[in-house]
Amino acid sequence: MLALPNRTRGSASARLRAARASAATRGAAEQRQGRRPWRWFKRRSGSKRTAPQAGQVRLALVCALFGGCTLVLVWRLYSFQVLNADWY
Repeated sequence: MLALPNRTRGSASARLRAARASAATRGAAEQRQGRRPWRWFKRRSGSKRTAPQAGQVRLALVCALFGGCTLVLVWRLYSFQVLNADWY
């Protein structure tokens, strides 16, 4: 079986604890004093979203097909029943 990397909250919290521990060992002299700057958070360079899997893509395409067919049927019924009612 293929082993996938663990990307749960547990591993993120472990990384956060390790980062805080390393920051605490640096000493108070190296830490910045005063207010935080306006953009104090780190910008993420990449997105955490993964590409959709093949099953999700197929499901989306089938749903789009059924949705399109539904719209065509609704339009045809509307045009024949409402717009051209006096013609027939």
